[in-house]
Amino acid sequence: MRARPEIRPHLIAHRMKRWLDIARWPIMDVKVPTWRARRNYRALVRKYPEIAERLGYSEALSFPSPLHDLRRPAVPHPQVSSQEFPVGSLDIDAADPAHESGGGGCVTE
Repeated sequence: MRARPEIRPHLIAHRMKRWLDIARWPIMDVKVPTWRARRNYRALVRKYPEIAERLGYSEALSFPSPLHDLRRPAVPHPQVSSQEFPVGSLDIDAADPAHESGGGGCVTE
């Protein structure tokens, strides 16, 4: 593959993800048989083990198993930042001037 050294790992990672997705869910690309997707994915994992390790991929992921999700660490819930609105802070009645006047948005003279 000809690519700049900065971009090359990203392209390889994208190819790994594509072949793994096709191997796991064949409906993603019906023109490619599942066996070929598995073969291409495993070849990339063997050729670039450091990239696969960084992504958390292994050769075994190309075969379906309920045990694959047990290895993944729990993803922490994102903390609410000060820039986000707290729950319930957006009150439509307070933000809509038509509701404040009680006129229902009609102009009266």
